Amino acid sequence: MDAEFRYSAGESSILEKSLNLGLESIGVRVPDCNFIRVIARGSRSALALTSANLSGQPSSIDIKDFENLWEYYASVYDGGILPARRAGSTVVDLTKLGKYKILRPGR
Repeated sequence: MDAEFRYSAGESSILEKSLNLGLESIGVRVPDCNFIRVIARGSRSALALTSANLSGQPSSIDIKDFENLWEYYASVYDGGILPARRAGSTVVDLTKLGKYKILRPGR
């Protein structure tokens, strides 16, 4: 599941403002993959990640789909070829205290 959190400029925050320059929100992914959860726990900090596809484009299903980006990553993990019809993430907006809005249901 992905969730969006909002912060205000000048507000005391634990989030690094440069993570999403020019925007007042940041996406947070809660992975449904035990391996990645183990990596995240082992790092003892948040992981800054990028999507392997451009917004609005089909999800990558093979690590070779974004081989041209590998040089920019500290680590690349190969989980094998994913099913072509795998479910996309559900995106939930949590920017209003006590409320949520589903921006995109998982597919």
